[in-house]
Amino acid sequence: MRTTPKRAEDLHRRPHIAVERAARRVDLHTLLQAHRAEQPEHAAAQADIQRLASSGNPWGVSTATAAAFLRTATHADVITPPTPTLDAVTYLHDLLALPNCRLLDP
Repeated sequence: MRTTPKRAEDLHRRPHIAVERAARRVDLHTLLQAHRAEQPEHAAAQADIQRLASSGNPWGVSTATAAAFLRTATHADVITPPTPTLDAVTYLHDLLALPNCRLLDP
């Protein structure tokens, strides 16, 4: 029995994919913009996350996005000044502690 899909359209036939798609995933840019007040879309990104958090519906951050957020937010060549590591980890931890937020495997 083949466990990996042969074609991209076969991905939609796998039942666990449908469950993952039911949960809204927050992307790296939304996390960075919501976290950093000087970002141009800060208010909109914060509002998006707040809307997800208060909806009662499941939503989440993939492990890959969480790692990319930590790597990007704390890197001086990307964001000046960089977010201190403890602050970035705390921000991510607080999001994941929300009742309807999940850490999603990619």
